[in-house]
Amino acid sequence: MLSIFLTEELTKVVEQSHNAILVYYFCDSKNANCSTGITILRGLMLQMLRQRPILFRHLMEDFELQKERLFDSPSASEALWRIFKKMVLDPGVGDMYCVIDGLDECESSSLEAFLAELEEFYAQEYSELSTKVCKILLVSRSTPDFIRKALDKFHRIKLDPDLNTEVHRDVQLYVKDQVGKLAQDDCWPQDLRHFVEDDMLKKSKGTFLWVSLVARQLSRVSACEVFETLKVIPEGLDELYDRMLLQIRETRRIVASQILLWVANAMRPLKLLELAAAIHTQKQRALSVKDIIRQQVGFCGDLLRIDEASGEVGMIHQFVKDYLQSTESRRHPRLDIYHVGEQESNTAITRKCLIYLQDKALVDELQKFSTDK
Repeated sequence: MLSIFLTEELTKVVEQSHNAILVYYFCDSKNANCSTGITILRGLMLQMLRQRPILFRHLMEDFELQKERLFDSPSASEALWRIFKKMVLDPGVGDMYCVIDGLDECESSSLEAFLAELEEFYAQEYSELSTKVCKILLVSRSTPDFIRKALDKFHRIKLDPDLNTEVHRDVQLYVKDQVGKLAQDDCWPQDLRHFVEDDMLKKSKGTFLWVSLVARQLSRVSACEVFETLKVIPEGLDELYDRMLLQIRETRRIVASQILLWVANAMRPLKLLELAAAIHTQKQRALSVKDIIRQQVGFCGDLLRIDEASGEVGMIHQFVKDYLQSTESRRHPRLDIYHVGEQESNTAITRKCLIYLQDKALVDELQKFSTDK
């Protein structure tokens, strides 16, 4: 949300300038093709080449020698960084703004190498030119620890609402906007609107995601139910996730836990029918498998979302995956079914895949035998 806003504002700055470009990259842990240091670099370089074709001159010599291996060979990182530095420092680029979001969602080893190269780029020998022509904004949580350590030498802004009045004000504006929409849709009285704004701001602990999730819950109740609903909604994201899982009906818990396990731990986002195969969803009378799995994903409430364009099922945020994989003790025994460690989850997924392959191989052999007969 923050990075989208920044790219929109920087786009306006670039449009008013005659000598500036904007490049950006949004890392995504749900897609292995969007979560490594090399993919970040390739994405930035592609945008630079599209906006400044003159920069192809730094690429062609290496490409003629290595062809596609320049972009995906084991030594690609070293070559791409060398080319990227030449491109950035080319006078033909002008001023360059760069936004990279979600470093914490990247694969750790490649990210460490990426940050080491970035630190070297802004070291003494490059600092004068690089800081003038290339302004990079990195948006990330401070975990894993090596992210914080790698960025210690750079200017940092900690988005902690307890320490930053600007962040608190932004969350306050977001609460006011969300409550305003709810109040308008359901004709809330002014006193109720003020109460909800104050209570949500206090409980949100400066988290935009908490505000968004609670606003969705309030949109499903009538004005007379708002006070009681808000009264039982807890502070903080983990506590809110606890409540959302505890609200899942007992008859739906096994299916919901299986879906969450697969969505949280699959190597890439699963489409609806792939998820249906993973949890063994069966067709029922007039309902297709796709209809049923869509409803089953709904068992998990606002924790999951379905991309209607691609049909992929994903978490609403990386925080949900972290919560589900947490090994901390649960506050309620009914939550244990949803919390499976990463190793146990991978074992369960591997076992399911092997069973699927074995069964499919058996079916293929039977079909072949039938054909031969």
